[in-house]
Amino acid sequence: MVTEKKYLVTTLYGDGSRGRKVMTWAEIQAMREPINRGLSITIEEPVTNHIENAKLEVRAAFESGEVPPHDTRERALWRADFAIDLMYDRSPYEVDQPLRDILTDLLHWAGANNVDFDHAVERAKWMRDQELEEWGLAL
Repeated sequence: MVTEKKYLVTTLYGDGSRGRKVMTWAEIQAMREPINRGLSITIEEPVTNHIENAKLEVRAAFESGEVPPHDTRERALWRADFAIDLMYDRSPYEVDQPLRDILTDLLHWAGANNVDFDHAVERAKWMRDQELEEWGLAL
């Protein structure tokens, strides 16, 4: 898989706030006009592969405040969407296809790492029920 090289970019805005984002070189070049008007950016590090890209995007999202607050349903859904978006392009497929594929991969991972998958799923269901109750949502 050949992908365009990406970079972690920090932007310093006029009001003193900062933002971090993973960008392609073309996206950085498109910022030339705002940079000429005083917007400051720092290209921090090249991204070497899609896994590093994903890690940097999550780190930038946390630092920018894009990630919903800890221990909320919104955050749980954000994390799940991020994982699915990492693996799928949201093209038409069976609605449960991403979940089935990820679970299949996790079954393989569990087997390779001597983890009791069924026990982990039972614990995850218990945790989900606890969170739904804590958030005041129906089971």
